[in-house]
Amino acid sequence: MIQEYLLQGDTLGAFAPLIPEVYLEDIKNNEIFAVGAVDTWEYEVVGVVLCRDISGWMELVWINFSENYENSEDAMSFLRRRLEKAEKAGVLMGAFIDYKDEESAEKYAWMLRAMGFRDYQVSNDVFELTKADVREIEILRRPVSKQVKRLGALDEEKRKKIAKAIVADERAIPLPHPVDWSVYDEDISVAYMDGTDPKGLLLFSWTDDMLVFSCAWALEPKVLVLMLVAALAAFEKKADEDVSLLIPVLDAQTKGLVEKLVPGARMREMLEQRLYFGETGDVWQEL
Repeated sequence: MIQEYLLQGDTLGAFAPLIPEVYLEDIKNNEIFAVGAVDTWEYEVVGVVLCRDISGWMELVWINFSENYENSEDAMSFLRRRLEKAEKAGVLMGAFIDYKDEESAEKYAWMLRAMGFRDYQVSNDVFELTKADVREIEILRRPVSKQVKRLGALDEEKRKKIAKAIVADERAIPLPHPVDWSVYDEDISVAYMDGTDPKGLLLFSWTDDMLVFSCAWALEPKVLVLMLVAALAAFEKKADEDVSLLIPVLDAQTKGLVEKLVPGARMREMLEQRLYFGETGDVWQEL
């Protein structure tokens, strides 16, 4: 028999190893709703689902199962009951899960698709910069702010503080959790540190012959500018001539900043995959 439990921050017990540390504080503050399942016949933990409500949609923040249950019907039933219970409570227009890394998504994506989740393509405009474009940026000739640090210069404790700050700030592009820092370029990715306190982060990862801007977080516009200038300077020094740098147009501020720094910047369309379950793709676009 599979028994479900509402998990509180101080009573996670055997479920704690399945939950990234970065989420624990949010569970304690009831910002994330955590449910665990136990196989009472085998006395084993089945898995956990972390979720939050966003405008009537249930965001699946984190899904994880014990090794013995990863591909089981028990795991599938546990997920299905989470959706059914939310729907019966009258609080669910739908549910969605956003994976930035398709490879890691596939671990459980098949379960979600089997339950009716659908792939949805989201179109984003991106700037595509070459080294020749970056070389024309005059501001790169100025000294880089000492508060902007290379990702490679940050120890594990500082990286944990950054990840926690990003999860707490809804304006940030979310990081996948747990964070695999090894996928990001440690010379071009940068953080803004006010002493030991993180104020911003820009992450860049490699895809074939392209460097992709994959996470942005800044508490102030000035911080974003300083980090982007430092990252572009590092890109100019490190990247080969035929490498392109992709910067997604996150908002009007990002668009204006790139256009100001690089007047000849070219924009093109890039598609991302999401999984959603609910009314229509139109509803998804309203989120």
